[in-house]
Amino acid sequence: MGPMLRQRSRGPRWALVLLLVALALACAGLAQAFDWETADPREVGVSQAKLDELGAYVAGTMRDLKAASAAALLVVRRGKIIYERYYGAHSFAQDARPTDALSRFPVFSITKTYCGVALMRLVEQGKMRLDDPVRKYIPEFTGTCGGKWNKDEVTIRHLASHSSGIPPDIQFVDVLKAPLKFRPGTRFEYSDPAVELLTEAMERASGMTIAQMIDQWIAQPLGLAGTGYVSPGDPEAMLVKLVRSGRDDLGQIYYDGPRGRGHSGLYLTARDLAAFGLLFLNEGSVGGVPLLSPLSLREMTWPQPPAGPGPSNGLRYGILLWLDDFRGSFLAAGWSHCHLVLIPHLELEVVVLRNRGGDPPGWDGGRDYVRIRDTAIAACVPPPTPPWRMPMPDLSLEELQ
Repeated sequence: MGPMLRQRSRGPRWALVLLLVALALACAGLAQAFDWETADPREVGVSQAKLDELGAYVAGTMRDLKAASAAALLVVRRGKIIYERYYGAHSFAQDARPTDALSRFPVFSITKTYCGVALMRLVEQGKMRLDDPVRKYIPEFTGTCGGKWNKDEVTIRHLASHSSGIPPDIQFVDVLKAPLKFRPGTRFEYSDPAVELLTEAMERASGMTIAQMIDQWIAQPLGLAGTGYVSPGDPEAMLVKLVRSGRDDLGQIYYDGPRGRGHSGLYLTARDLAAFGLLFLNEGSVGGVPLLSPLSLREMTWPQPPAGPGPSNGLRYGILLWLDDFRGSFLAAGWSHCHLVLIPHLELEVVVLRNRGGDPPGWDGGRDYVRIRDTAIAACVPPPTPPWRMPMPDLSLEELQ
């Protein structure tokens, strides 16, 4: 189990630093977009030909997904954009807007990683602990509900690592009365209702909605104007519609604002997602703005293995983030075939956004991720060698607080 974050009565030093940064940004009235630098791939040791190969692959998947109307590909190395391509249009409608840097894609479960960052902020502030029982924040979540295992054993960490035992196939309204499927901490099973319960606990602990946390702690400090939830009546010109059944499907917009949901619902641009991803490459800071302490980042990217079977896809899981020990990369992924691939030891990240919901027959999502990851790694010149894992500073709890 990863390093523990504990509360002290005098309050964490990092929480004070983050608060002061937030106040300074608020006083400055920050509204400008995140300031990206661009570079020729060869200047940062990346093959243009390999990037073009990756671009051709992403464009081809629009057809293979039967079909996506829109896609985006963004590659960043050493904090600079080195490859940026946009494909298709916001839907299959004849007058649909062409996809570009302002297009906001629905990213579904990538939202979970934003929720994970917000959770670690609450831990830093002393408002939550990862190993607190969920009933501390939601007292009505208790008992066996006629099952074998007691909900009193479920912790915040279990919810954030998909090892809580909450069944994945129930509605959130049934979480309180449904029995656990297995004893908490003994196996991995991906569960949206568990993350919805985590969001409820976070909102009770903070007095904020998840939408407010993401906006105030991530989007506003970084100037990510294209990141947020969509409410009925919001302008829709920049929104990419989700397509599910091919070219005769004119698409759908998902409304989860203004409150938001922790497990899904964010819309964002490719550049916004890449800016968010930089915090995993820069020890918790982006453009000089600290979003997480290095120790919190290490906790989030630390494997959270259950006592029993882990994920069946060959990956491991941290705090609302997939971990790939084989290549030393991190992955956030969404149902609309969106990927944020982070490769810290190469200072490399890849954003792939698409708008096809669900898998068509024969589609292999795992193979899609591996193709994106391996092509990006192979583009680095010279080819990289182990070790794969990100080196993290050996911080003590006292240094954090």
